[in-house]
Amino acid sequence: MPYLAPDARQVQELVALPADRPIRMLNLLRFRDVAQGHVMSGQELYDRYAERVRPLLAKLGGRVVYSGEPLLTIVGPEEEAWDRILIVEYPSRDHFIQLTRDPAFLRASEERTAALADWRLIALRVDQDRP
Repeated sequence: MPYLAPDARQVQELVALPADRPIRMLNLLRFRDVAQGHVMSGQELYDRYAERVRPLLAKLGGRVVYSGEPLLTIVGPEEEAWDRILIVEYPSRDHFIQLTRDPAFLRASEERTAALADWRLIALRVDQDRP
């Protein structure tokens, strides 16, 4: 089953995270061959979405820490192959939530949803004192 948005419980758990620490979001992305309602590929539409969101992210002090194409799943089911992995860092949970409420982000997110066949978004703690 594809996942393209959090459910109510997941949103509540996000809101319960510490508000004053940096947070990273691990994105596992699988693109549609053709974006829903578009003539371009899912990857092309996602790239357009990312360009629209980048200035919004920067305005909040966020940044892409890693973006890359997975080579091979060594441990895990083959059906969970991903097209791209992103790690995005935010100064805090509140900065992430602020981004998700921005009207420009909400408009751009329609492209993300049309581009993706499946998605995982995993919140990561940033340990400043560990490598």
